[in-house]
Amino acid sequence: MKTAIICLLVLSITIASAVDLKSVLLNKRATASCPSSHGMVGICLWDPNVNCMSNLDCTGGMLCCPHGCGSICMKPVH
Repeated sequence: MKTAIICLLVLSITIASAVDLKSVLLNKRATASCPSSHGMVGICLWDPNVNCMSNLDCTGGMLCCPHGCGSICMKPVH
């Protein structure tokens, strides 16, 4: 019985920590935005090594931002 209570407690703490981490990450991403693209010109060619379709295509906390007539991964502004 003691083991079951300890396992339940550890599981509850783990889930609570994961939920808190997820909310922090989502909130940080929600407050970030793309830099201004005013005056930027881009080539209208699709290159999967350069262009992105969504933030899921970007790594390192970068966002998929409009650039010319396409989108590229860019560092967000806060």
